[in-house]
Amino acid sequence: MEKYFEILKNTPQYEIAHKLFHYKDKWISPEVQADLKESLGFDPDKKVLMWPYRLEVNNVPASELRDQFCANRTRSGRIQAKKKSPINKAFLEVVKKHNLEYYETFDLVVSLGNGTKELFRVFDVFYPINDGFRYITQTKVNLDDEVLDFLRACDYLKEIDPEEMLKLRIAQETV
Repeated sequence: MEKYFEILKNTPQYEIAHKLFHYKDKWISPEVQADLKESLGFDPDKKVLMWPYRLEVNNVPASELRDQFCANRTRSGRIQAKKKSPINKAFLEVVKKHNLEYYETFDLVVSLGNGTKELFRVFDVFYPINDGFRYITQTKVNLDDEVLDFLRACDYLKEIDPEEMLKLRIAQETV
């Protein structure tokens, strides 16, 4: 049976969870979108990947910009700007100006495991509750007692019984 753990506030793990679910807010802010549009010369809405290391787009926005992008798509199907192209440099300036970041679930899983590699595949689902100010993790089914004991001993996790989790999810859906 799955187990549920709340990530406690005022812990590094909570900070990472919060960033994971909210880092995109900064990227889509009107100020950042306006700066990207001005710097890149096209509307970034739904075209620019929120990746602060190199400009990636779904499609080259205009034929006059084609020479600033790589010819081949990445494995994810996107097109990267050439590293030294003016458009990539302009993109990186906007990233730096607004201190834009990127987080992925891997960052949170590693922090929850507190560096313990064996816990990498323990957590299955993350639930942002109350507009993302409370984070609940769901473990995979059939964890051995040693792993559960480790999780219960973590000072940044609090176990929640399934009934309480169900109530939280129902309350979340009715908001």
